[in-house]
Amino acid sequence: MAGYPGSGPMLPGSAIDRLRALAQKYPDFEFDPVTGLCKFNNDLLFASGSDALRPESQSLLHEFTQIMNDPNARSLKVLVVGHTDDRRIAKETTKQKHPTNWDLSAHRATAVVKQLAANGVSEERLGIAGYSLYQPKQSNSSEPGRQQNRRVEI
Repeated sequence: MAGYPGSGPMLPGSAIDRLRALAQKYPDFEFDPVTGLCKFNNDLLFASGSDALRPESQSLLHEFTQIMNDPNARSLKVLVVGHTDDRRIAKETTKQKHPTNWDLSAHRATAVVKQLAANGVSEERLGIAGYSLYQPKQSNSSEPGRQQNRRVEI
């Protein structure tokens, strides 16, 4: 999130316009101009159970970085929040790296922060949080719902 809800405009107008254009270009990327919340949905960044960024996510994260590094947006703090669905970590190889959904959600947020930093966002502007399965966007009773719950928000 780029700011705090209810504290007025989160982003300068130029950044809002560019984020709207980014959302049109990438269907699994959502942007809310009122709150400044950006959502990377439906496993856009990661395969299920993984914290390794998909190669195809690099261009989106690069474009996002350019927007966040615009002179009008450089004063904003960037909080990256990882979310998972409600399924327990089942694969033994995955469990070794991510024993729980808490770990997976935090590791995904960390992977995005590291990529944003590598792309040029100042590390002092970045933060992470992992919400595990506890803030679902949809019901976890179906695969489409679980898929929407596996996301990263900024």
